[in-house]
Amino acid sequence: MARGPLSLACSLLSFGWRLMGSVRLSIILCLLLAADLAVAYPVVRWNLVTFVPLGQIDIWTWLSTYGVANLGHTFWFFLMLLLLALLGVNTFVCSTQRVGGLLRQGRGLAGTLLKLGPHVMHYAVLVVLLGYLGSYMLSDSLPGRAINPKGPPLRVARMGGEFTMDVSDPVYYRGGRLPFFDGWALDPGIHLSFRDKEGNVSRKKVAYSVPASFDGWDVRLMDFYPKREGGGGMGLNYIKISIRRDPGSKIYLAGLALFVLGLALYVSDLIRKRARRDASLEGGDRGPTAGGGPGGEPLDGQTMTPDSAGESGLRKGAI
Repeated sequence: MARGPLSLACSLLSFGWRLMGSVRLSIILCLLLAADLAVAYPVVRWNLVTFVPLGQIDIWTWLSTYGVANLGHTFWFFLMLLLLALLGVNTFVCSTQRVGGLLRQGRGLAGTLLKLGPHVMHYAVLVVLLGYLGSYMLSDSLPGRAINPKGPPLRVARMGGEFTMDVSDPVYYRGGRLPFFDGWALDPGIHLSFRDKEGNVSRKKVAYSVPASFDGWDVRLMDFYPKREGGGGMGLNYIKISIRRDPGSKIYLAGLALFVLGLALYVSDLIRKRARRDASLEGGDRGPTAGGGPGGEPLDGQTMTPDSAGESGLRKGAI
């Protein structure tokens, strides 16, 4: 009997769902991704001019200009996007299948939540990747700017204000164990002040790992001079900053928080398992003796007779 179009579509969807949830597919995609990135390393290193604009413009503009015009150098990037998309779908389907199985087991609320830890971390990785994708697709970035503490303020028209900088309480390396690094700046102590069009001033610290936020724009430190106490950098004294409005940052920060939650559930489940195992081992040390129960008492429903006790002893002796 021929199947109808609806039945055929359901069968294809079911097959596709099982295929995308395959662990073998995960391994294949990871190996292909590793091979693609291995090819990408020398290509990027020898063609930096093509890839530097990725940090300055959105990904769609880069793909439609530099990417399409230099396919001999950017082919790996297009392939990487495809592999990452497939791996993301595979991770989602595989985790969802496992979560469905856990929910059907009926372990109780606490037991089920603790078992969900690894899958919550998988979902969190997907949220982080979506956040980074949103950053590349939707972020609004301005070209890198340089500020001199003794120079005029840096005016940024799109922000409707201007920046000034000052340096206070820099931290230098004083360890002595690495003489070459003695006097190098560990924390340049750079502070930025932003004056908006109403005259309001906000002052914040900025460093490599400490971006500052002004009116919804993130300001990140790209470089600074001098890097050594007392000079260096051919007498230069300035910083370079990048200015970006990034809506995806909140998404991947939420993904990181979700990952921490999944990790906490996973660790809690491990602690619970270890506690149960330790309790089981302690119970085994005080467990049944020759009589069957603690202290030699027979277990429930068990009757000890001299004959049965003797036969048990003979069997143990034979063993």
